[in-house]
Amino acid sequence: MDGTPELARIRSLLKDLPGEAGNGGQMYAWVDPGDADSMPEHVWGLIAGAMRSCCPGLIPAGAGVSDAVHKPPLAEVDEAAATELLSWLLSTGLVYADQGKYARSRARDLSTALARLLGSGTHWWTNTSAPGSGWYPATHHTFDALVVGVSDGVIVTILVWDED
Repeated sequence: MDGTPELARIRSLLKDLPGEAGNGGQMYAWVDPGDADSMPEHVWGLIAGAMRSCCPGLIPAGAGVSDAVHKPPLAEVDEAAATELLSWLLSTGLVYADQGKYARSRARDLSTALARLLGSGTHWWTNTSAPGSGWYPATHHTFDALVVGVSDGVIVTILVWDED
């Protein structure tokens, strides 16, 4: 899919996601070549880079990926669960519910469009058990949520972190 019109559409769809989220937190969105086998290390590397750039005091200088990222277990989920979680992340703050980036309907449209562009064979993972419930931390922040989709040589990673 790399270099194809579908990849350009995915990048265009997600271009406005990165930036401030919630109570001073951040949202990140990456679209890169990759596959399910390379996904974990690829995702941990992206998160470590984001943590180093956003929060230099939080991560010790010279720290490796293992020091910058907790590397939580990622649970594979189906498309319905992934799009519901992504819709929730885009429309609700991790700390305060009224601080979402988009209205719920826009968030649902964006999540559904992403799933459609990636295709029905997409594999999805997350570090959360359900919207607004428990999670395995991926970062050193108070709250975070991660959604990863892998399809046809493309890895889409969406990370949100926030503080109380």
